[in-house]
Amino acid sequence: MATEDVLRRLDEALGLIERYAPHHFRRLRRDFSRILVQRYACRGAFFPTDRTCMVELTFTVNRDFSTAQIAATILVLALVLFYVAPLLLIVVSGVAILVAALVLNYFPRG
Repeated sequence: MATEDVLRRLDEALGLIERYAPHHFRRLRRDFSRILVQRYACRGAFFPTDRTCMVELTFTVNRDFSTAQIAATILVLALVLFYVAPLLLIVVSGVAILVAALVLNYFPRG
């Protein structure tokens, strides 16, 4: 696998996003700190601790997969970050509030 092939396919995928979903392309620059291409157990992943978008290496260079499929993988990761992560935060916050209320009712002050 030549580095040039990896970079070309990734560039083509990002170009598709820029052309057909410019709003999401602009968000990618803000929401992802970097795009990492490496071997991994799935096609793509998002690592929230450092805001890394990871695209799997063999998926990226395999000609059986189109650049549109690579672009879709990146977009899915971005959309999950944008739409699902805030909902998870709300759910987690809601659970924390519920637990606090239960604890306060179970161990009343005074």
